[in-house]
Amino acid sequence: MEAVKLGQRQLFAMGEKSLSKRLGQFYQQTGNTAEVVEFAVAILIRHTLCLADFSNCCKTLLREIFLTSKPNNTLRQYCVLFQDYFEAEEWQQVLDRLFQNRKEYKKFTKETCLYRKLLDKKNQEVPEPSEYQFNIVSVFKDAAGKKHTWTLRDAKQVRSEVETSEVLKMLSSLTIFQVAGVRRFTEYVKFKSHKTYLDAEHEMTQEEQESSAQNGSADKTDVLNADYEPSSQQPKSASTVGSGKKTVEKKDAKPLLSEEPLSNGLKSPVAKTASSAEKNKGSSQVGTKTQAAKLDNPYGHDRKSMERIKKGREAKRLKRVVDRQLGKKKNRK
Repeated sequence: MEAVKLGQRQLFAMGEKSLSKRLGQFYQQTGNTAEVVEFAVAILIRHTLCLADFSNCCKTLLREIFLTSKPNNTLRQYCVLFQDYFEAEEWQQVLDRLFQNRKEYKKFTKETCLYRKLLDKKNQEVPEPSEYQFNIVSVFKDAAGKKHTWTLRDAKQVRSEVETSEVLKMLSSLTIFQVAGVRRFTEYVKFKSHKTYLDAEHEMTQEEQESSAQNGSADKTDVLNADYEPSSQQPKSASTVGSGKKTVEKKDAKPLLSEEPLSNGLKSPVAKTASSAEKNKGSSQVGTKTQAAKLDNPYGHDRKSMERIKKGREAKRLKRVVDRQLGKKKNRK
């Protein structure tokens, strides 16, 4: 089974339901409780700074981890951020499992308790309606001392620059974000908020994308079958064009001219009565309309001019046939 990808892009871009599902799959495959808890802390930061609601994301999974999994320092450090996920008796069980005494509890949670007060305060803010979209563009240093920019989209409007910067500093305590083995977000530098006008927006959730992918093949097959359903009334004499080949039903060849007696006893040819429209119809069955038009009108004359030219050519041809039957010779200069 392919390992579930869960990184910076997924944590700060996916929807709540898809993100909960992805984090659950990651835990089933790896069993790494420390990384799961750090992922959950990053989601809490996103919940505080963004408009979307992630307050209950992975709640069931985190309850299971804190109540049943083997204790480690990561669970001890961040447990107070998830205290609201438990009833009073359950929370006491968590503390008894993670800490030997109150002194150890204060040692591991001193800084995290301050962050929890800040998150609670920021989460109580009600964002004002706005026709603008706000993005927080922040700068951090990685473990190698190199600066990099990170943009958090769909953020709340900043009311306090200091409080927002303190929330961003929480990322510097996380070790889960790495690129080529180099840890990111080790030191906060600065941030700024961009205001952009939002006209329209739509994004498919992960579940909708999966459902669309599953139903796409069946729907496409139904459409193709409907398009290529043979017709029972198709005439046998119709020409078939496909795979670059053309098949036209053969008909009995008819003479172009028929002979009728003249008053002087000789025979005179009579032109075939087929109209130019019928000729054009016959040519369209063999080739496309564009090709037929080019053959009939290679010099780009208008329709009336072409009709006069065709009539003149036909009259000359008939005259030549009559002259040959009358025994007349062509005058040569």
